[in-house]
Amino acid sequence: YNIYSNNRHSVKDMKWLDRTGSILIASSDGSLKILSGNLADRASQMPLGSTGMNNECLGVSPDEKIAAVGTNGGGLFFIELENKGEVVHHNIDQGEVILFIQNLGNTGSFISAGTSNRILKWDYNNFSSTTLVTSPDRPTALVTSGDGSRAMFGTRNGKLYGINVSNSSQLSEVNNFGGNPLRALAFSPGERYLATGHLDGSVRILSGDGRTIYRRLYGPGARVSALEFSPNGKFLVAASHDGNVYMWNMQNLDNPPLFFTENSGFVLSLCFSGNSNFFYSGSVGFARMVGRPTEPENMARDFCSLLGRNLSQEEWNQYFGEELPYQETCPE
Repeated sequence: YNIYSNNRHSVKDMKWLDRTGSILIASSDGSLKILSGNLADRASQMPLGSTGMNNECLGVSPDEKIAAVGTNGGGLFFIELENKGEVVHHNIDQGEVILFIQNLGNTGSFISAGTSNRILKWDYNNFSSTTLVTSPDRPTALVTSGDGSRAMFGTRNGKLYGINVSNSSQLSEVNNFGGNPLRALAFSPGERYLATGHLDGSVRILSGDGRTIYRRLYGPGARVSALEFSPNGKFLVAASHDGNVYMWNMQNLDNPPLFFTENSGFVLSLCFSGNSNFFYSGSVGFARMVGRPTEPENMARDFCSLLGRNLSQEEWNQYFGEELPYQETCPE
């Protein structure tokens, strides 16, 4: 029902493309593909140019015409997303290994972090780079505010740092998690909250400035590798090295997370559709790419359109879970 077929390599990162309602994925074999955001069209794939390297991370320009792809061993590649999807520029200013890429709002720039410990700012128009700051320790997570004015990064020694992008000399340590490395960061819409994912599998909800811890969430049984808030701010999703994906409803964090087991191996990447109705996850093992509705009502509509009939009780238990009371998916 929700597995994207013909993905033979680990899905390392993914981005939602608003213009086309599709998903750009970067795989460990160097390939890039555009997949349909419509679960009924999961077989549709548009291959783009390959980096020929182990892809690590993705960034997409605000106009969605250029993708920046960070690799393990080949530096940074720029690939155009229209016409033939070819590599248009290759750069190793950051070094050979690029770990993270994040857009800086609609400024036409993005920032990256790699094993050189430098945080670089790039211009999408001419592919030039400038060093914003050098991290005191290896960066292990990176996130930027919606307007591109702020960035935060975590390190392997468990510290969280903040950057004022227009004045990067203002690097400041905003929190310290006692040696528990940060492995994922995500801002909620409007930067009201900052979510942190850690090596021990825990997730924390912080204030937007990163200084105050509001909640500690549990669920993942291993390293948290990715975090994403839905665009409407209602959901927070975590990918874990335990092979599962976890979803919290931000309107009631007292409830335990829903967890999804379709992926296998380490789950590495996440994204939401632009309307928040669907979310997608990529992993090391089959099924490497999975899409899911965020709300049961959306899932019910999908099943009705796909099957043209109500689910049986057994099918309901399999796809919706025994904890949800049975309902007709194709009511009169």
